Amino acid sequence: MPRFKLLLEYNGADFSGWQIQPGRTTVQGELERGLGIILGPTAAGRLKIVGSGRTDAGVHALAQVAHVDLPEDVDLDTFRLQGALNGVTHSGLAVRQVQLVDESFDARHSAHVKCYEYRMLRRHARGGVREASAWVVKSNLDIARMIPAARLFCGEHDFSAFRAADCNATTTVRTVEVCEVVRRDEELVSLVVHGRGFLKQMIRIITGTLVEIGCGKRDPEDVSRILKSKDRSQAGITAPAYGLTLNWVHYTD
Repeated sequence: MPRFKLLLEYNGADFSGWQIQPGRTTVQGELERGLGIILGPTAAGRLKIVGSGRTDAGVHALAQVAHVDLPEDVDLDTFRLQGALNGVTHSGLAVRQVQLVDESFDARHSAHVKCYEYRMLRRHARGGVREASAWVVKSNLDIARMIPAARLFCGEHDFSAFRAADCNATTTVRTVEVCEVVRRDEELVSLVVHGRGFLKQMIRIITGTLVEIGCGKRDPEDVSRILKSKDRSQAGITAPAYGLTLNWVHYTD
């Protein structure tokens, strides 16, 4: 069966996350529904769409990657498949590109580095247009305190203190290659994180902890202590999902 790589963009507000859930609109479910319309229910029922990772409900993506194996007799080239999917799926989902790839390509296991960005707005008023994809932090946010604290997350650590209560990962050790606080303009601040994989809600809990540091509720040096504690109650709040975006996924050659 030929394997197709899909490059996807979606508005997280329109979906209950990536993974199929009964009775809910999800990205994976919407793609499978679209393929069912295009190929027919019999063919579509045998398909499995694999994503680079599972984004939570409300999390956005600019360049999520997935793959799907289609039957040999499907008479669709990549351009027509892209157009067909965009024509029948939810308006909050855009199939940006479709490529025919080798069957050894795996959207999840071949992923080398993922880049997430969490956006924060420093303002006392409401966020307006930007509020759809940025967390409005109405307290004074000292970026100079957040920058050195963010660097302490880099490297290989046990991130038990920075995972959701229902996280069922087999190991809590992860390697963060980049964890950087970036000032975009007078109001917009981003946390940019690179790594091969992350625990459930890990980046959102890191963000919540850094915001508490920026607000003066914690010291930058607390990060090392929290990591060593492996205790979720020692870390900060979980930042809202809508501020987080999967920017890109890089693959090995």
